[in-house]
Amino acid sequence: MTLAVGWVLIPYSEAYDDVDFNAHVEPAGRAIVREMSARCASEPSLLVSVVSALGMSAGDGVYLGDLTGGTLGARLDENKTLGPWPMPLMLAWGGSDEVISPDLQHGYVRDLCAAGVAFTWDEYPGRTHMGVLAEDSPLLPHLAAWTDDRFAGVPAPASACPPGR
Repeated sequence: MTLAVGWVLIPYSEAYDDVDFNAHVEPAGRAIVREMSARCASEPSLLVSVVSALGMSAGDGVYLGDLTGGTLGARLDENKTLGPWPMPLMLAWGGSDEVISPDLQHGYVRDLCAAGVAFTWDEYPGRTHMGVLAEDSPLLPHLAAWTDDRFAGVPAPASACPPGR
């Protein structure tokens, strides 16, 4: 789990009575996690929070225990979106995304494929989390054409699942 789990842990602890923020975050890290999660992931000042969290001593990690188990893990699994959806789905991300790891995106693609969901996906090498949306990004014309086709009644392309799925 990365430091970014605060963006999920805080709203989950507010939405679900069985997810306790304090049970998952070291007392010394609570203010840092709250501060970090209040910032936009692409905001430069986020670096201050990340450095603060990383500066905690090696024995004093920010999070307590396994965040993928227990009630938090159950809620995370419960909220995994695997469709099916009544409309076409297109996923796109930057290959250098510093907020959501491309490895997580690849895992999500595998999960969708295993669930038999029809969708389109593309990774844009060298693009960051926000760079994939930059004015010069190849995603923008691709997304516009894909969307125009859906509104024109052109069926979505068949899923291109990785080999073995």
